[in-house]
Amino acid sequence: MRKNHDLTLPLAYYHTVQPALTSTQALESLFSAIARTSVTEAFYFSRGQPEYAQRHMFEMLIALVLNNTPGSTIANRSVELVNLPLTQEEEGWFEEYLTNGEGRSIRKSKDTLIMRRIGTSNFTNSLDLKGINARPIADWIGLFCQTVSKMV
Repeated sequence: MRKNHDLTLPLAYYHTVQPALTSTQALESLFSAIARTSVTEAFYFSRGQPEYAQRHMFEMLIALVLNNTPGSTIANRSVELVNLPLTQEEEGWFEEYLTNGEGRSIRKSKDTLIMRRIGTSNFTNSLDLKGINARPIADWIGLFCQTVSKMV
């Protein structure tokens, strides 16, 4: 699927017909389309997949939000990502992916991790990452509050 392609009709077709997806590529294409339209919907879609696929889709979601979101919507989609109601296991996947996994090379990975920690009131662990971009944690809290207030 092309990046600027309107995904309304393909997603409506999928939700109406519920065709059997027989390949990993087809499932990943569908998931990518859902993730480009709604972070939350993609998150819950991934939870409905077989256990062996859930972590892969969860990591895909993080990468899609941080790498493939237009500048005009990145703040809103990132806040939506960091505020997902993660289970303890998913929280571990999130941390692992952004600190040690493939996600650590994403330019905004540590920023996203700090935002998640601040958003979940995990201030102590946020201080562990204080050297990132030489920004004090107070700046991150202010940035987070500004972003959330723009969404309301």
